[in-house]
Amino acid sequence: MAVFTSLSKEELASILLQYNVGPLKSFMPVQDGVQNTTYIVEGVREKLVLTIYESGESEAEVIFFIHFMNHLRMNGIPCPKICKTKAGHNVVQVRGKCAVLVQFMPGEIQRHPSLGQVGMAADTLARMHVASMSFYISRSNPYGPEKWKHQYKAVTRSSHVYAQEAKEKLQDIMKQLSTFLPSLEEKKLPKGVVHLDLFPCNVFFEPTHLSAIIDLNFSATDYFLYDLAIFVNAWSFDKDHNFDHETFCHIMDKYEAVRKLTEEEKLLFPFFMKLGCLRFLLSRLEDWILQPSADLYVAKEPRDYFLRWDFHVNQLSYDSYRGNNE
Repeated sequence: MAVFTSLSKEELASILLQYNVGPLKSFMPVQDGVQNTTYIVEGVREKLVLTIYESGESEAEVIFFIHFMNHLRMNGIPCPKICKTKAGHNVVQVRGKCAVLVQFMPGEIQRHPSLGQVGMAADTLARMHVASMSFYISRSNPYGPEKWKHQYKAVTRSSHVYAQEAKEKLQDIMKQLSTFLPSLEEKKLPKGVVHLDLFPCNVFFEPTHLSAIIDLNFSATDYFLYDLAIFVNAWSFDKDHNFDHETFCHIMDKYEAVRKLTEEEKLLFPFFMKLGCLRFLLSRLEDWILQPSADLYVAKEPRDYFLRWDFHVNQLSYDSYRGNNE
């Protein structure tokens, strides 16, 4: 969520007229996020969220996200419901870009969630992976290894102080992308359509329960282990960026109560933790150094993901993440 497309009150009111939600009462642009433009809008009847897709997604891709959200919701995952226009369409055009209107979900984001809330999120992630096994539409991941190679080249060509650090720390893993990753297909690791961005800012909580999973706009077909690694990177480090073994163990206990990791997944766990870190370290470096233009957009500092990377290079097994270093 962010604001790359600034809309006037009149433009927003015109968009809402396409729906059965009554005239626009109020609106608020949302600053969080790095990819799409988001507004909270309120009609006479209810509060809603307008998302404008800023990365050139086709209508077919946006409909894919909608189908996946609907599938998750039918399988007990609390996801927003899509609003249809008066003409029965799920997707509208806003300045030549695809946009959707969804219900505003209850609850609040917890920037520093409690251990219990972390466990609820891990349980939900596992249930999303199980639900994905019966979702038969696929989408290739546009933020996979080819994207990483492009980002790495763009970042390391820069004269920014972070460019040299990235070159020194990431050159070995970048070489492995062309050699080791292709062999993963032979290992038949569990995979399906996954969230790929399940950070605390994309989860809402009410006092007693997890109330919403939002922002499924990175969803694509990939390994469950990779999605889990992204989640662990986002939820297992404390506010000082230190790895919390207790939190990690709680995540895995809750996750594995729903879906057990295979022995192959445990063997590959340290490698996938690096991949989950690499994906967001490169994106943050690209944003920080190249500075995309948007109203109300603030690039995320890459330092915390450099610190995560420094931790991961010293972890040689799944047990080491659990604090068992014997």
